[in-house]
Amino acid sequence: FWIWLLLAFLITNLFYSLFPPTFYDSMLYHLAVPNYYMIQGGMVPWPTNFNAYLPLNVEMLFLFSMLGNSILLPKLISLASTVLIALLLFNWMRNQNRSYSLLAVMLFCTIPQAGFLASSSKPDMTGMLFMLAALRLFFSFINSRMTRDLVLSGVIWGLAVGSKYIFGFYLIGFFLALLFFKPLPFKRKIVVYAVIAILVFLMMMPWFIKNTVMTGNPLY
Repeated sequence: FWIWLLLAFLITNLFYSLFPPTFYDSMLYHLAVPNYYMIQGGMVPWPTNFNAYLPLNVEMLFLFSMLGNSILLPKLISLASTVLIALLLFNWMRNQNRSYSLLAVMLFCTIPQAGFLASSSKPDMTGMLFMLAALRLFFSFINSRMTRDLVLSGVIWGLAVGSKYIFGFYLIGFFLALLFFKPLPFKRKIVVYAVIAILVFLMMMPWFIKNTVMTGNPLY
């Protein structure tokens, strides 16, 4: 029964992903900015569109797909990210409690906003995939104490924040949760904060440099 519901979710969103994008946010921002760069032959200032100065990690994926003359591929990227989120949730929960693995996926897929974003030309689902992967790697670090997992978590957190500033607020929420709830020594928490924060900052540096060159303000 659950499998059929998930299949219906996937087919429905695939159907809507095959329609040309019409959502205003995509037309003014998520597709408009990479399309402007494509027309201009590179990253150039766009003084009348402040969205061009926001982090654009996922929009750069959209740019490469549009270079291949595909206006639908950005929506399919969102759908693929949604499927990967579902698979990651399933795998994560299966390692914790097998009986809840499908339930976790179903709860995610039944969120109305998830259905909308899965077939949209927006960076939210890809950013969410980055964030979930970063969290998975962080908890792997907690269990294994492998520095590699912490570094990868910080790098992927940087990809998430570079997809949309709102993921920076999620990162702050993660730091607060770690401070109050996770049983780690305080000094170790500070080290973890520093490593992740530095890596996120380094991953964001290209966008800060771009804004500084174009506007004189890294956070324009």
